[in-house]
Amino acid sequence: MTGPMESFDGFVPSALCGRIRQGVRYPKLRPGAVHYDNVLLLKSWLKKNGYNPTYGSQTAHYDRTTQRLVQHFQVRCALKTDAIVGPRTWCALVAHTSSRPTLRRGSRQYDVQLLQLALNARFDSGLGSDGVFGAATEREVKRYQRLVGLAVDGVAGAKTWSNLARGR
Repeated sequence: MTGPMESFDGFVPSALCGRIRQGVRYPKLRPGAVHYDNVLLLKSWLKKNGYNPTYGSQTAHYDRTTQRLVQHFQVRCALKTDAIVGPRTWCALVAHTSSRPTLRRGSRQYDVQLLQLALNARFDSGLGSDGVFGAATEREVKRYQRLVGLAVDGVAGAKTWSNLARGR
């Protein structure tokens, strides 16, 4: 199964892809941050969302161009426009790339990986992103649904995806 990190046109290092599939924590990033893996991960998610972040010698730098792109994305998602990439912005960056199918226990597909990544981004759920909607994913979907005040059924349907894509 091809995962979301494997389709980044080579911008995400393979070592980071493995960490993400295992349930990486998403760091809080502020403009000016310099950290190879974390800033590259941010730029990769921006690219997946249709933005064109800067690459090259300043790849590891959260520069002004990246800041403007993050702020534009935050406005687009009705998030706090502060250029700080925290749990809500990470969650929205990930969830916005999904086609948002209804997913439930037993689902196995690329969008399950995106769901798992979005849940990890939103509240550090520790899910591996294996693309299999099992008991742990169902438990975290229910936890998320409770958090945002949705009907708790463990199914990632339109309302769950919509809330994830807004970083709620």
